[in-house]
Amino acid sequence: MRENNNSANDVWENNGFSSTSTQYEYATTPVGTADYEVAQKNKVSGRKNTLVVVSIFLGIVTLFSVVFLCVVVLKNKTQVNQTDVVNYEDVIIEETEIPTTSRDDLVVAARKRTNNKPEYISAGDFHTVGINEDGLVVSTFCDGSNCVGQCGVTHWRGVKAVSTGWNYTVGLKYDGTVLTTNTEHMDEISKWVDIVSVSAGDYHTVGLRQNGTVVAVGYNYDGRCNVAGWSDIKSVSAGWAHTVALRSDGTVVATGNNEYGQCNVSGWSNIKAVYAGGCYTIGLKNDGTVVAAGSNMFGQCDVDGWYDIVAVYTGGYCTVGLKSDGTVVVTDYIGNSKYNYGQFNVESWSDIVSVACGLTHTVGLKSDGTVVAVGYNGNGQCEVAGWKDIKIAE
Repeated sequence: MRENNNSANDVWENNGFSSTSTQYEYATTPVGTADYEVAQKNKVSGRKNTLVVVSIFLGIVTLFSVVFLCVVVLKNKTQVNQTDVVNYEDVIIEETEIPTTSRDDLVVAARKRTNNKPEYISAGDFHTVGINEDGLVVSTFCDGSNCVGQCGVTHWRGVKAVSTGWNYTVGLKYDGTVLTTNTEHMDEISKWVDIVSVSAGDYHTVGLRQNGTVVAVGYNYDGRCNVAGWSDIKSVSAGWAHTVALRSDGTVVATGNNEYGQCNVSGWSNIKAVYAGGCYTIGLKNDGTVVAAGSNMFGQCDVDGWYDIVAVYTGGYCTVGLKSDGTVVVTDYIGNSKYNYGQFNVESWSDIVSVACGLTHTVGLKSDGTVVAVGYNGNGQCEVAGWKDIKIAE
């Protein structure tokens, strides 16, 4: 039996119990191998049970965590969706407030254009120029002795507006610089910068700067280029031998030849646009009526009864008014019939968004981008039947 006790001691000592402690008495109790294996199995089983309990606990915690996270995510998603709906509605509202580029909107914009806005067609004495929707400049073919390069514009690019003089063409570029076919003034005009509007007279060209000041170049015998002191200007227009400008307060200034009283505009007020004709000046008032000063030799100043006018166009012998419905009115020709080449025959026109008056011909831009013309065609200035896709507005 002693050997068994010694064996039991060894077992207990090997399992962490000291034979010198009070637990030694328990060690003296006979313990068989079977009992020991049972005890070991119980210990393993207990450990397994503990692991199971811990695993179940951790599983429950994990499950609750997942459920909690799902609830949070769903809640946030709902809030995001609600926010998206509100923002989407805001965007829709903003989009309805931004003008679209539909054809109807362009037509409305075109008919609201006055002479401080870009013009996409222009009629000189013997030629016609236009800008198509691709930004290319087109011109009628100039033949005969009157062709001195005024039609050499088809290579121009980046042009936003055109203006024609007696025998030359001026183009305003998007970068604020200016092109011209007038070789005599080309060097000086090429130095102009920050230009927002240009106007070509018979022998002089005027440019409006972004800061409201004005520059001019050309023949200045009668002071038509004396614009250096002008400021706070909204628009400019060059006539045969005079220059007029609209101030931001609705008043008008003029300089140059005043033989027929075309510069007598200092008393005008409530003006929204001004136009210099051959020897006369037209003012469009805020209420859509029209005033005039200067020569009325051919009836070009007979505009007293006009109303609902959105833009006016002046030429050598006639004045044309554009109405808000796309129809036009024209002054009645009086005087010697030798100056009437049919340029007055425009009252049947409709669906018009812009007009250009030359010396003896008149051109109309329609809302579909096509062009019509009447009047003298001795130099091909009315050959515009094939034009299409001419720009009507930005």
